[in-house]
Amino acid sequence: MSKQTFRLRNNFILNILFSCSSVSLALFGLLTFIPPYNPEKQAEAVIDPDLYTISVNAISDISLQVNPSAAGTVAMVEDVITSSTNSPSGYKLYVSVDGDHNDIYLNGDSNNDVASKKIAATSGTFDSPAALTSDSSSSWGYAVPGLNNFDPIYDATSPSSSAKFAALPVIGEEQLIHEHEGVATDDTTSVYYGAKVDSNIAAGHYIANVVYTSMTDISSITNGELTVSSNDFMENYDPVTITITTSLSTSREIGTVTATVGGAICDNLNIIGYDPLAVTCTLPAGLSNARHGVTLNIPRLGKSYENEAGITVAATTHTCTKQYRLQNADGTYPDEYIQDPDQTETITHGETCSYTKSVEDYQEQTTTITPYEDTAVSLDLPRNTYELTITHNAFIVSTSGAGTYRWGQEVPVSAISTGELPFRKWKQKAGTASTFTDETQIETSFIMPKSDATIFADGGSYCDYEPGESWEFEYTGAPEEFVVPCNGTYKLETWGAEGYCSVSSSSSAAGKGGYSAGNVPLQTGAVLKVVVGGYNNGYNGGTYASMYDGPNGWYVTYSGGGATHIALKKDNDTYTTLPSYNNPTTAVNYVYLVAGGGGSSAYWTGTGGAGGGASGANGGGGSESGRGGTQTSGYAFGRGQPPISWDKDDGHPHYSAAGGGGWYGGTGSGKWDGAGGGGGGSGYLNVDLGLLDSESITGNTLIPTYDGTDTMTGNTGAGHAKITLLED
Repeated sequence: MSKQTFRLRNNFILNILFSCSSVSLALFGLLTFIPPYNPEKQAEAVIDPDLYTISVNAISDISLQVNPSAAGTVAMVEDVITSSTNSPSGYKLYVSVDGDHNDIYLNGDSNNDVASKKIAATSGTFDSPAALTSDSSSSWGYAVPGLNNFDPIYDATSPSSSAKFAALPVIGEEQLIHEHEGVATDDTTSVYYGAKVDSNIAAGHYIANVVYTSMTDISSITNGELTVSSNDFMENYDPVTITITTSLSTSREIGTVTATVGGAICDNLNIIGYDPLAVTCTLPAGLSNARHGVTLNIPRLGKSYENEAGITVAATTHTCTKQYRLQNADGTYPDEYIQDPDQTETITHGETCSYTKSVEDYQEQTTTITPYEDTAVSLDLPRNTYELTITHNAFIVSTSGAGTYRWGQEVPVSAISTGELPFRKWKQKAGTASTFTDETQIETSFIMPKSDATIFADGGSYCDYEPGESWEFEYTGAPEEFVVPCNGTYKLETWGAEGYCSVSSSSSAAGKGGYSAGNVPLQTGAVLKVVVGGYNNGYNGGTYASMYDGPNGWYVTYSGGGATHIALKKDNDTYTTLPSYNNPTTAVNYVYLVAGGGGSSAYWTGTGGAGGGASGANGGGGSESGRGGTQTSGYAFGRGQPPISWDKDDGHPHYSAAGGGGWYGGTGSGKWDGAGGGGGGSGYLNVDLGLLDSESITGNTLIPTYDGTDTMTGNTGAGHAKITLLED
């Protein structure tokens, strides 16, 4: 930092008298000019004192006369310091004593180091000034009104005994007492000196040399840049004049100036302006085809203004090659570029060369340059970035690591556990499959995939099963119980049974079973009742009849397909099949969902209606086919209509079709040949019991297969049920 410093030494004389007297002034000040210096970089610049100046003056050497008293007398005098500078950076004013101690002695002789011949510096400091005291010895100090913690006003003609003063710092520890920004002309600062003395002090002169230091920092005006009027020349150019303009503005003569271009002297230099400083000169001949820096040297300031880009000498055409690098997973780039030879082009000087590169899984980049020589245009392609989301269960207090990351990046993730259970593991819940460095550690890393991803911190659970674990239930002819193994969300799925007729023709077919599904949050230990519908016996609401056909010697069996349902067991209830609930008012407190069973076909003709769905399908193939059950009506709650037999004169028994089981069962067909098939039972979804994301589909359309990997048109044969753990 380049500075100019001006110091003024001013004598403060305290006259101790034992008679009343007026203040007297004596002028014997000493002015000393300290040359500029740069303590940090001595070689950077030596500033000519004629260019920027600074001066400081005080009123005079000041004398304060005091008539002591037993209680101590306070006296005060004002000194006014005047500073001027033409430096645009302004100045700072400092104060100190001219020595290594700030006590003052009789006649200025430090050998008089006894209480009766010494006035000690006050205990007050610049940060904590204090009132003067004479309890153990006399004291003195200085004050700058309104600065820091000094009093806002001081009155030398009527001094206050409570006025606050500070001890002057010693030389080398100067205290800043005033700052001024910009050029200053006769800028003033008032400094007050005060003393408090008692009658124990010896009469005489007590002298202190006070030093005022005014300093300006001119480093900022010696730094800058330059511009060149013309900066683009073709090879074999003719002599040409260029204009160089700097950021320096000055009203003072700066002496000789030189300029170079590419290290060669720029001849015929003329200064054409000072605000800002600008010159003209002749461009050196024979510069090579390249970019050449321009420098303007100002010896008097010890500063060189530079522009590395400067001017360009170029050929008529340039070859523009293209190359790129792909970002590594850790964010770095390979040292070597991948060449893109198909993109190479030849351009005329002054034209632009553009390059756009797109690579899968990387962010497309583009750039345009104006080359001055054969040039390789380079692009760095960052990896695509994706969002990482972190979730956790109740055994985790918080997690860290969520954010946006590039694919392949190793992302540190961590969790804070409640301490109730040992940390279990990290799991990926969504996104392209990826890996952890160690999924069992509470602090680990996750490798970011090429997609947004969600990971889960399992802070410990009572579950030995992973999400995706499923339990299948086939027809057994009796209810089965499922004990929930752990807290979590479970998917419940049910398929109703197909209707049945043991005697059929090409014109008859039984209705297929429907499908219902939904998700439900369950607690560990909860018990679900799973009841799977029967195929040829009507179990769970699909009624059944079997009759002997004597003339033909066979049994004829009719059965509506049984419904399949899952219910919550409460308080050891004894409910089993849907009909056991007797009515929907009771069933809604237990049953989560129902898949309807299909209606049976008729003896020789008629098709059964498919099970529901919100409603079961109607039977077909006759004028009195059965109707499908709905959410509020059907043959009966939970039960399809049973087949009806009658005798005819042909010696054979005849039978009507049966309705399928469901929330409401389907009705059977009419009591005559050709009446048609039975109606399917309806399905049911109980959202009031907490069922989420639910659906119910009729069996005459596509429904999921048991493994969920395909679809089928309705369910054939006995019913089916499935429970899957989605997340714990």
